Amino acid sequence: MGLDSSLSYASRASDLADIAREKVDLLVVGGGYIGAELAQLFARAGVKVTLVFRSRLLPEAEPEISRALTGYFEDEGINVVSGVVIGAFAIVAIASVLAPVAPAT
Repeated sequence: MGLDSSLSYASRASDLADIAREKVDLLVVGGGYIGAELAQLFARAGVKVTLVFRSRLLPEAEPEISRALTGYFEDEGINVVSGVVIGAFAIVAIASVLAPVAPAT
């Protein structure tokens, strides 16, 4: 399973610059260290970032660290959303914008 490889847009440093120039919004799914790093990297490059995850940011870390990092990210303009369960993704625009869709019943 997994996402189609064509959706892995930011595979080079030059891609980050392209995304920042295009002024797109970015959805990062996952609150582990990789998702947290990507969210902060893109936000600092000027991209509007929403970071969504199931439980809490950095679930492997102590809860105090998770709360502190959530506050720092919000101060940097990152929209941090917990309690999100993703059922599926679908391409909804040519610009490879991903949106959560309801899981099939």
